[in-house]
Amino acid sequence: NTGAGGPLMPTVFQHLASFGPARVTLNGKPFVNPYSGPTAPAWFGAFKVSEGVRSAIDGTVQNQSGGIFSPMSPADGATDPDDLEIQCIFHDDQLPPPGNMANFPPRHRFFYWLTFEDVTVQILQNG
Repeated sequence: NTGAGGPLMPTVFQHLASFGPARVTLNGKPFVNPYSGPTAPAWFGAFKVSEGVRSAIDGTVQNQSGGIFSPMSPADGATDPDDLEIQCIFHDDQLPPPGNMANFPPRHRFFYWLTFEDVTVQILQNG
């Protein structure tokens, strides 16, 4: 638990990440943040390419012994460095600064998290 955001997942290595205000559309129309906060009317967003945390069998996030991960025991989370996931996240408020341990439960009023599995990253060089 880094303290930067709620400990909803085990701490993972991020190969690529970006954070900041996000404009979201739904069916081609703006999906505006109706909540107050420093990024409104935009959302606070994140895009991450990270090591895997979801079970290939049932999609659950697991602990070291194969049970369901508990945010109350963040150090017991299991990760798979040989698996890649892409995560697209947006929520109503920005993350607390790192080290702010008053992050559980998460203080968001709206939180949307998309995870894409079976990710392959290919690096191409032009020229």
